[in-house]
Amino acid sequence: MIEPDNDPKQFIIKNPVAAFKRWLISILKAPKLKKNEEVEHVVCSSKDNTGRKRQGDALRESEERFRKIYQNVAVGIACVSMDFRIEHANTAYCQMLGYKEDELIGKHLSDITGKETLDDNLRKQEALARGEIEHYRMEKRFIHKSGTSVYGILDANLIRDADAKPSYFLGSVVEITELKRIERLQEKRIDALTSPLDGSGGVSFEELFHLDDIQRLQDDFANATGVASIITRTDGTPITRSSNFCRLCNDIIRKTEKGLANCYKSDARLGSYNTEGPIIQPCMSGGLWDAGAGISVGGRHIANWLIGQVRSDTQTEDKMREYAREIQTDEEAFIKAFREVPAMSREQFGQVSQALFTLANQLSNTAYQNVQQARFITERKRAEELLRESEERYKNFFDNALIGLFRIRISDGTFIEINSKAAEQQGLPIEEIVGKVRAIDLYRTPRQWRELASKLRKDGEAHGFEADLTLHDGRDVTFSISVKAYPDKDYLEGAVIDITERKRMEKEKARIEDQYRQAQKVEAIGRLAGGVAHDLNNLLVPILGYGEMLMEDFSPKDARRESVSQIVSAGFKARDLVRQLLAFGRKQSLEYKTLDLNKIIRGFKKLVRRTIREDILIEIILSPGIRTVQADIGNIEQVIMNLAVNAQDAMPEGGRLTLETAMAELDKEYAASRPGVKPGLYVMLAVSDTGCGMNAETRSLIFEPFFSTKGEQGTGMGLATIYGIVKQHGGNIWVYSEPGKGTTFKIYLPVSEDAHIEVKTSKKEDGDLRASETVLLVEDNKQVRKLANAILKRRGYTVLMAESGTEALAVLASHHGPVHLLLTDVVMPEMNGTELFIQAAVKRPHLKALYMSGYTGKVIAHHGVIEEGLNFIQKPFSAKILAAKLREVLDND
Repeated sequence: MIEPDNDPKQFIIKNPVAAFKRWLISILKAPKLKKNEEVEHVVCSSKDNTGRKRQGDALRESEERFRKIYQNVAVGIACVSMDFRIEHANTAYCQMLGYKEDELIGKHLSDITGKETLDDNLRKQEALARGEIEHYRMEKRFIHKSGTSVYGILDANLIRDADAKPSYFLGSVVEITELKRIERLQEKRIDALTSPLDGSGGVSFEELFHLDDIQRLQDDFANATGVASIITRTDGTPITRSSNFCRLCNDIIRKTEKGLANCYKSDARLGSYNTEGPIIQPCMSGGLWDAGAGISVGGRHIANWLIGQVRSDTQTEDKMREYAREIQTDEEAFIKAFREVPAMSREQFGQVSQALFTLANQLSNTAYQNVQQARFITERKRAEELLRESEERYKNFFDNALIGLFRIRISDGTFIEINSKAAEQQGLPIEEIVGKVRAIDLYRTPRQWRELASKLRKDGEAHGFEADLTLHDGRDVTFSISVKAYPDKDYLEGAVIDITERKRMEKEKARIEDQYRQAQKVEAIGRLAGGVAHDLNNLLVPILGYGEMLMEDFSPKDARRESVSQIVSAGFKARDLVRQLLAFGRKQSLEYKTLDLNKIIRGFKKLVRRTIREDILIEIILSPGIRTVQADIGNIEQVIMNLAVNAQDAMPEGGRLTLETAMAELDKEYAASRPGVKPGLYVMLAVSDTGCGMNAETRSLIFEPFFSTKGEQGTGMGLATIYGIVKQHGGNIWVYSEPGKGTTFKIYLPVSEDAHIEVKTSKKEDGDLRASETVLLVEDNKQVRKLANAILKRRGYTVLMAESGTEALAVLASHHGPVHLLLTDVVMPEMNGTELFIQAAVKRPHLKALYMSGYTGKVIAHHGVIEEGLNFIQKPFSAKILAAKLREVLDND
């Protein structure tokens, strides 16, 4: 790519290889490169030449210059395609890997990259291609053509075309193979020097000494004494080059099979480790004198220094000729070479050997000192390195810890050190805290600080201490503090965690759990109330029914009529109480209609005003845009009236009663924090007063049946009934109240999908309830059966009776006249009411049915006993209600 510099006549070539395909003018300036440096750019300029030929010549000249730089630079350069294959490579790159350029082109990076660096290499290439990084450098192992390893430092860039799209990768490599080899040797020597002397691994001679120095020492000793010399390993293999080896041994004796074998045996004996002195002996191959001294380190035999190949008066030419014949070599050549061997007396060679022994011992001592010194230096450096690493780890941990860390000076309470997390918790920069802020000043109450200080004086530390603080920005927070005191150093050191949110969530959790327990308790009581109400209904049916019939039988002037009236009145009150129990247990039968809550409140306002005392102001706030709800109008009116009366009782000296409606959307988060709430749209009805309010204990009990704040004057069923009604409507009710601050009840009813608003229809008067039809009455409860029979006959019905489904079918089969209606209990032994009607309708297709039960129609429909929506009457019923319901069923076509 060619980019203009500040000078409009200059260009910078960022892509040397691609420049072969570009129009270059002339090279003005090229960087001088040191060894292993990379070509980064070439600065060029153009000239406004009038002749095209002149421009072409300049271009060719610049291309040729650039090509020479690219090919001759000492740094390996390669272009790699976007799919990681080599497109071009310069001479240095090819030589480094042992390939010709045409052999490299097309090879994938995996073909020339060591396995341990391949994945990292490709990941970084991909990151370059995605634009996540602009450049990367890595140490990489390459695979030479021969299979050996080559090491280099790779610098890679992504080259883009004129449209800024990725074109190819440009990599430059500085070879470090030799450097790596030297490093490995150095590491090996250091490891050997610092290895335990009694370890199982061997410490070699080469690892303890620089061999060039030892070679010079050996050569100088051989030249000074006139002996042959060599240092070998303990197995006899040479370590150094031989010094002054004579031609007799080197070129004649060792060239024969037997002579060589004898030399090896002789060297093996000389190589025996002896701490008393040198080993001196005539060579087993020719009898020349040799000597040897062992070199050890820490008692371990690591090498032998051998000298010799000298003759004394004990070796005669006759003996030499005899040995030449023994090893089968040329006798005259043997003698000629023997005469060249230096001569030395036995005593003189012994002195040289002793000097060798002393020198070998000195090398042993030097080796041991090297080991000890290297170990000391290494251990000291390692200790220093560990200390630095520990300090760095501590600093990194302190600075980057996810919890707040601090130090506080005991004498004045100021922070002397604090990490970024603790500063973030306080809401100030570190420099505005250290040395300036006192910890005690943050505590909301000095009492907590005194408690912490007391614990530290007693135990020296504190863990999980909760402190309520007020920070510089006015935030109230709660921290969990763990701290330890160092009185001798005058500071406290510890950690702090912000648990404000956790404490809030714990309180919220406790509140939700309390609500859940309260809901469970209310549910349990509701189930109990529903069960009791069912049994009471069967008892109230005959009380109300016979009471009403007696009142009809007595004339208005009969004194007994008043007594019966009181019985019936008490029965109705008991019935209302049962209904309240059913409402609380959500088991009453409701007549749902589509209602506008605003219209109900407007129409109900006059009745509330007549009911509530004059010293209480009634305020109505109705939202104009509320949706309709599915509700039983009588129950909703009962809820409003009960709450209004309760509000009046809470304001004995007058006050304000507010009725308010609004739309509300309860989201998932709201629903999750309140048991039983389903997310969705609701109509909210709020009833508020400015009365005495309630404490937490009272609030937790108000929805329980028979709990009353009015003493003996209250039944304790008002709010329990409201709770049941709201729940049966699929809604929710919440109370908000504090002593002296009034009370607000908020009721949420789910919106209706039906926009049609229904109106109530009037019931038939008593005069319309006379009849002449035939009714089959089936009831397993004797009292209820007898009462229903009496009521029906009094209204003019012909009654056929049975106490079970089987008996009813038999009665029906034996009766030859018409039967217009089946009045049957739902839950009976053997056969329920639905099953009875199905079988009866087979023979009497025009038969109608009215079901009755102490359970609600919704409950028994839910259990599959009857279908929801069938004709049903709830026990207990009065004579008028039963008669009206019969008439309604019979008259309905």
